[in-house]
Amino acid sequence: MNNKLTYTLQLDEKTIDNVINFYTNYSLPLNNPYATNHFNYNNVDITVFKSYKVLFSGKKAFDEYSRFSYLVNWEYKDNHAGSDEVGTGDLFGPIVVCGVYFDQKQLELVNSLNIKDSKKLNDQYILSIGQELINSFPNSILILNNEKYNEMINKGFNMNKLKAYLHNQVYLHLLKKVKNIDYFVLDQFCEKNTYFKYLDDFKEVVLNVNFKTKAEDKSPAVAIASLIARYVFLIEMQKISNEVGFEVKKGCNSEVKKQLEFIKKNKGKDYLSKIVKLNFKTLNQ
Repeated sequence: MNNKLTYTLQLDEKTIDNVINFYTNYSLPLNNPYATNHFNYNNVDITVFKSYKVLFSGKKAFDEYSRFSYLVNWEYKDNHAGSDEVGTGDLFGPIVVCGVYFDQKQLELVNSLNIKDSKKLNDQYILSIGQELINSFPNSILILNNEKYNEMINKGFNMNKLKAYLHNQVYLHLLKKVKNIDYFVLDQFCEKNTYFKYLDDFKEVVLNVNFKTKAEDKSPAVAIASLIARYVFLIEMQKISNEVGFEVKKGCNSEVKKQLEFIKKNKGKDYLSKIVKLNFKTLNQ
């Protein structure tokens, strides 16, 4: 028996009409400036917002929520884990990899946080929900700082081998928190055979991995992992900014290069190994 009295469903412009059309004969006057429709059906109060969020309130709210939960088009809705990484294209800052375990009972929470299109969410929103995500979902986070990154590159690692190593480590750590994980979804960055080839040297390799392009749109676990990784990366970038005295830019463009030259001039070339990826072409142009 589910005793929760409110449920939210985040839909989009294409799917919201399914809700509105179903309840069209049960309309109530609008009393919220942010709402487009207000209904009462089966003793459940239903409010449709301009953001395409639907709020169900009442003792039978879960029944009405469940009626439309299929509209959230996740390819993976059962229990599973997923992972994603941030920072591989940024000259400044670490690489952060996160793995997350998703329980299908948490689908409503995922939908309410509006994380379906995680790449479209701005940093301010990610900073506002990052800690909540960490607290709500079993996870493992690895931060490869710049010094360690540069050390591993010097040992012959390329970027994809580094990522394979980090994702595998995240999975192993996550399995210590959640004993039985049926499968993992990986936001694919190389071919499956190549991925496992990169892991030939490692003693423990997690094999039950599904490789998917744009996995953050298909797996809630990957979408959550993407947001947590971004949240941690933003915090690490702020630490670097505090250290150098100004906000360092993300990415690897002309503005970043100007900042790089300024830091090199004021703190010396040796200092760069602590905050930048030394093998990036920008460094040597």
